[in-house]
This record gives sequence, structure tokens and C-alpha cells, in this order.
Amino acid sequence: MKNTNPVRWKNIVEISSLKNINEIDIALRTSILGLNLDKQNYELESLLESTLEKSQIISPIEGRIPHGNINFILKAIKSLNYEWICIGSEFGDYMELVWIDDLITDVKELTLQTNLYTYDRKILITCHWDSFQTYICSSREIVEKIVQHANLEGFYANTNTEVYWSLRNEQFG
Repeated sequence: MKNTNPVRWKNIVEISSLKNINEIDIALRTSILGLNLDKQNYELESLLESTLEKSQIISPIEGRIPHGNINFILKAIKSLNYEWICIGSEFGDYMELVWIDDLITDVKELTLQTNLYTYDRKILITCHWDSFQTYICSSREIVEKIVQHANLEGFYANTNTEVYWSLRNEQFG
């Protein structure tokens, strides 16, 4: 990870034939058979795969916070005056309070525990197991601070946003 940099999805759209972040999400989910057969799009999957390969970009892993982004997110949380964060499993059967600096310096491995949350439960960072996006859950003010500090991209969800948002007609991102 020392010799890599995060790549924004808008950059993938610029260098590929994909039209938007919705098509990227459909391509990624198709690649893991994460969509019903009638929703899969192998043409989009092929376009994304060839773009990533040609540009030597590592694809994210479903259900995981991208390694290229995690330190930026952790540093953003630290900027909000948190020194500690809880890491836990998606099932709530495991939780450990960890010093954020230990995670930033890779003392702790985050590969199996996919939930990060502050001990006061004001911030939750998580992923859906069959998705490629990271969810930042908190007040709008805190989310905006994290997004700005960590230089993230995406869209704000609301009560009408579905896990399979890319299959809807709206354009996100």
C-alpha cells in the first residue's frame, strides 16, 4: 500500500467507456455474481475490468473498506478529537476498542472486522457484504467533515436509498 494512491470513481468514468458510478457499481456487482441474472451486465463488467487492468488499478474487495481509503477515514475521525475507535464484526459478536494510531500504522489488521464505530456511537463506518461502497453513518455535519477531510466521493443516502441503488434510474455520485 505504500506505493499506491486511491483512485476516485469519477476518474474511472473519465478513462473508461462507463457513463457513471451506477454503471461501475453494476459492473463490480456483476463480477462477483452479486446481482440477479436479469440485472447482471457482462459488457459493463468487461469494460471496467479492461480499464482497471490497462491502468494498473486494483479493484476493491466487496464488503470491505478499501485499504487505500481507510487511513484517510481514520485520520478524519481523529481530526474530530477521537483517539480510540471500536472495531467489530458485522454480526455484533466481536468488538475491540483500539487506538486509532495503531490502525493507521497497521499494527492492527482490519481485514475481517468490517465495522468501525466510535465508543460514543456517534460515527459508524461499515460496508454491506455484497457491495463495494463504504457507508459513513452519523449526523450530516459529521459526515461532511469526514468526507471533506478524507477527500471522499459519493452521495448522501436517505430513507429512500436502497442497497442496490445503482439499479434505479437516478444518477448518483
